[in-house]
Amino acid sequence: MAFSDYRKAIQLDPNYATAYLNLGKACNDLRQYDKAIQYFEKAIYLEPDNWGAYNHRGLTYYKLGQKERAIQDFTKAIELNPKEDSIYYVRGMIYCLLKNYEKAVDDFNMTLQLNPSRVGAYEMRGLAYQKLGDKEKSKADLAKYKELNKKR
Repeated sequence: MAFSDYRKAIQLDPNYATAYLNLGKACNDLRQYDKAIQYFEKAIYLEPDNWGAYNHRGLTYYKLGQKERAIQDFTKAIELNPKEDSIYYVRGMIYCLLKNYEKAVDDFNMTLQLNPSRVGAYEMRGLAYQKLGDKEKSKADLAKYKELNKKR
């Protein structure tokens, strides 16, 4: 669907949260991050339980360098949809960037609990363990990452 289609959908139903969410994603693709955030905020206003809107707004905040705001949105998305492994994974990566390795490990643990085939989580958790000084766990995770990555 194109911008005009989403705008037409909103004209027909101004409370159609999915159209705002999709407009936000389209703006994100075009690197129009401020506009994207406005659309995600409208989607959240219309559907406060829309975890996808929080997730996408979090990704946008991350792209804008606003890591703390991104974490807040990912945390809300997890509250609304605790079974989505990708949210934990991205939040864990941001925790690594913020040097909060304990929380990063917790998120990578959840990622792998929900989706053991998310190979990158082994690598990221191994690197976080390395920063925490846990050489054994780091070595085990990085070896598991290499092993699984060869099978891909």
